[in-house]
Amino acid sequence: NCINNRGAQLLAEVLDTVRIRRLSLNRNQISKEGLSCILSSQNARYLTSLMISNNGDIGSAEIDQIARFLRHGSSSLELLEVGNYRQYFLIRWIETIYRSIRNNMTLSKLRIFAGSLHDPMDKEASRKAISCRLDHAAAALVCDSSSIDAFCRSNHTFSGVELTEARLSVRYAPSPVVRLAFKINERGDISTERKIRCKLHSIYFHGDFDIVPFYAMKLVWIPQVLEFFAGFEQHRDSAEETKGGSLTHAGSLSDLYYFIRRWNFPELFTFALPTRAS
Repeated sequence: NCINNRGAQLLAEVLDTVRIRRLSLNRNQISKEGLSCILSSQNARYLTSLMISNNGDIGSAEIDQIARFLRHGSSSLELLEVGNYRQYFLIRWIETIYRSIRNNMTLSKLRIFAGSLHDPMDKEASRKAISCRLDHAAAALVCDSSSIDAFCRSNHTFSGVELTEARLSVRYAPSPVVRLAFKINERGDISTERKIRCKLHSIYFHGDFDIVPFYAMKLVWIPQVLEFFAGFEQHRDSAEETKGGSLTHAGSLSDLYYFIRRWNFPELFTFALPTRAS
């Protein structure tokens, strides 16, 4: 039996008087009106799991409702399940959800069911283009490399999206960088500060990065900064590298050289004159 919007309204009234942690409303023909009642109930802020997939047709209005709830009304939600096998799920809806959880400290899993991830108005969209767009949105959420400050302010709780398309047997697989960020975020045995350190070493300080923030550092801190580059411990991603899950030193002299050569600090490092350089 389906409770429909009227049943959702009655349920919301009950949720104003009780406290529950897990709520499953899949396949109940609940649309925008019923969803609004559920998300605005007094109990909604205490939910750790909310499953509202395969109800009525979902659209931008419903996604905006969910995004507002994640941004302002949710303080405990860890799992969210949305979508509908009978229709498409636009990539921009996923991007909207990602933006709404930038500062969310509880949501760790997002499950999306869709008939297709293709926009019906965009017949030329390829699987590769869709995967690249999903990866870009995920990277902006969990490992924003636009600056070191943005990277540290990234989400360090969200650990992955499960995308299931009814018309395809292949699921979305994140890129190695995003997958590593998800894996670090998933660790419940370490603090947020240590997650940031792991992600900085494993992701941010690879290739080009912004060294401007280091200019203002006190000289006494420099040995610790260099030690961070040369001797930081990280957990390897593959079983072959871990050899049973052991931690290994992953310092890189190339990173250390890259850091020093681009730091204009003559008291620490003097460059040779062009006429004398060999």
